[in-house]
Amino acid sequence: MTTSIMSWPLKRVAIARLRGIADGTLPPLPNTTALVSTDARPVDVLYFLTAEPARACVYGMPVRSAAREITAEYPTEITQTFTLELRARIFDPGEDREGVDTALGNLCDAVVAALLYAPTPLWASGRVWLTSVVAAPQDVAGLPEPSVTAEASMLFSAEGVGYGG
Repeated sequence: MTTSIMSWPLKRVAIARLRGIADGTLPPLPNTTALVSTDARPVDVLYFLTAEPARACVYGMPVRSAAREITAEYPTEITQTFTLELRARIFDPGEDREGVDTALGNLCDAVVAALLYAPTPLWASGRVWLTSVVAAPQDVAGLPEPSVTAEASMLFSAEGVGYGG
């Protein structure tokens, strides 16, 4: 039997929940309104950053995982620790640095609320927690038109039990 890598299913479940809230197929949870897409403010939820994302987007990054045997007597049972990285990105044509920073913070808060504080757990095979958030400095472009872009990376860690051989 081959090892079951659990990091990709976690990424798919996380993206599906976020995308459902963004496109309206799932009801918004408390503190997730920044994820809800409207005609005036579309929000993309993507597996990876595309060439032309919406002004507000959340996208997946590479996943990382490590596995170890639970006991030597049962080498087919393993515990996995893995990291899911999601990034939030806000683009605004103009020079509203404070507004972009606020929008980025609200979007990150909405992602965390949707993944960790929903009534239904995100991951039934183990536990998930927010490990860290790193916000990149804002990118301000002046030509041909002024614009501001800000990005933050959210690292979620998880542990689960899997089977391998």
